[in-house]
Amino acid sequence: MSQKVLNTTDSTLAGGDQSALIDPNAGFDNVVSYSIDGTGNNGSDPSLGAAYTDEARIAPANFASGSSDTPVDGPNPRVISNTIFNNDPNNNVPGGRSAYTYAFGQFIDHDIDLNPDQQPPADGSNTLSMTVPDDDPAL
Repeated sequence: MSQKVLNTTDSTLAGGDQSALIDPNAGFDNVVSYSIDGTGNNGSDPSLGAAYTDEARIAPANFASGSSDTPVDGPNPRVISNTIFNNDPNNNVPGGRSAYTYAFGQFIDHDIDLNPDQQPPADGSNTLSMTVPDDDPAL
C-alpha cells in the first residue's frame, strides 16, 4: 500500500479519491501526519521550517552600514507592491492573480515571519520609514 499525505494541496483528496476520508473502514495506517509547529516535517533537517526558527536567506544581506535591519539600495517597497498587485485589466499577468495572492502574503507575514520571540521595543525604535512615490495610486 502506498503512503498518502493528507494536506490541503493533495489533488486526489481535493477532487478525486476521497475514500480515506469517507470510508471509516479504510484506516489511516498509510497516512503521514505533520506536527503543527513544523518540527520534524523535513526528514533531512527536522528543524527546517519549524516555529521559532529563522527563515532561510535566499539572497545576500544588503543592510545599511552598522545596521542589521535596514535594507538599502533596493526598489521602493510601494513600487514593488503596486507592481505585483496592479489590477489594471490591461496588465496581462501570466496566470492571473486572485485574492489568494493577498491571503498567501498575509500567511507568510503573520503566520510564518512574525515571531513572538522578536517583540518590537516599546519606544518604536525598530520602525522602518519609506517614501511613498508621488504617483502612488492608493496613498
